[in-house]
Amino acid sequence: MQVRHNDQGWEHYADAWHITDLAGNVLGKRVLAHPHDHEQPFIRSLCGVEIAEALQKVVVSSTCNVHGFGGKAIIVDLNKTQGNGFTVKRVD
Repeated sequence: MQVRHNDQGWEHYADAWHITDLAGNVLGKRVLAHPHDHEQPFIRSLCGVEIAEALQKVVVSSTCNVHGFGGKAIIVDLNKTQGNGFTVKRVD
C-alpha cells in the first residue's frame, strides 16, 4: 500500500492502513510504528490477509493519530487485475 500523509513528527502522522469488506469488517490492518516525515509517499506491505472468495470488493483506507480515518479510501474490485489506484496480485 502506498500512503501519502503530511506527517509532522510524533504529534501527527499516518499510523495505520486497513482492508475492510464493504460492511466495514476489518480483514487486515497494518500498524505504522513511526512517522515518515521525509519519506512521502511511503510503501508498506501486509501479508497473510485471507479474503473469502465470495467477496468481490474490499476497501483500503488509512488513519492518522490525530484525525482517525481520512483521505481517499480506495474500493478494490477483486474481479479485476487493476483499476484506479490499485493492482490485484493473487497468491495461491
